[in-house]
Amino acid sequence: MKIKVLGCHGGELPRHRTTCFLIDRKLTIDGGAITAALELDDILAIDDIFLTHSHFDHVKDVPRQKDKIHPNEAGGAMWAAAFWEWLVAHRDPTKGPWVLKLE
Repeated sequence: MKIKVLGCHGGELPRHRTTCFLIDRKLTIDGGAITAALELDDILAIDDIFLTHSHFDHVKDVPRQKDKIHPNEAGGAMWAAAFWEWLVAHRDPTKGPWVLKLE
């Protein structure tokens, strides 16, 4: 198993990113630094996102990742309610309550 720390801070500064870990290029634990730390090819290789909890520093790049993967869908700023609806709609209950499917 290969674990890459993409970020492990509560805020962002130069050389410091918010919480996110990449597991075997296919899974991220939390989504705080997906787009800030990875190239597009690496982002597209991610199959699932496991969210430990809903703090902003753990979820902030999840909607950005969706916008990069699906650029033709309406994107841009997502309000909290719309983001919550997106999370619920994309979760994969067969893998756990907060694992997202990105198809």
